[in-house]
Amino acid sequence: MADQIIENMTKESTRSVLKYGAIVSGIVIFYRLLSEFASQAVLVLKPLVYLTDSILGLLAVGLLFYLLRRLIFAEEKLKKALYVAVVLVLGIYFISEIVGVRFLPTLGWLTVPSPWDTFIMTGASAGLILWQWKEEFARAFIFPILAFLVVGFLHRWTLAQGIQNSSMTIILPTVIIVIGLMIYYWFTIRALKKNKTEHAE
Repeated sequence: MADQIIENMTKESTRSVLKYGAIVSGIVIFYRLLSEFASQAVLVLKPLVYLTDSILGLLAVGLLFYLLRRLIFAEEKLKKALYVAVVLVLGIYFISEIVGVRFLPTLGWLTVPSPWDTFIMTGASAGLILWQWKEEFARAFIFPILAFLVVGFLHRWTLAQGIQNSSMTIILPTVIIVIGLMIYYWFTIRALKKNKTEHAE
């Protein structure tokens, strides 16, 4: 009975899975670029890493959609197994993104020299910020983006000035990123509370 109901339900189309997979992959790739920009003297583009990010994102989203569909009408015992499967999918995805990509070969890497790396990242960040500004939830991502950009600018300035003071090269960048993340979480929590209040009314 449950299988028939699931089969008759409106399923996420392949286009929707590709859409959400692309969004997840895009976010991961962009923040990987921002992190690279903030921590390295020059920006290095890594096509094989980004391709892996895209494949992992699509696989993770596809599996999660499938598991969540099965979870709706699953029996109690099966629900526990599906919850474990969801956690495993997420765990494998994050481990693959953080650790797995480190073992990829340095194939097709492209170094973007200064100041072109600064122009590219500033332009891409500005475009993303303008695109996100309309959505209240997405607006919170602006602050980590700005934090990583500022740290990238600071890193290049300290290198140009020959500054090796740990307060300028380690402590201040860390503080800037932590502040950006704290503002992000504050905005996200506020938006969630606002959304909950509106739905309650």
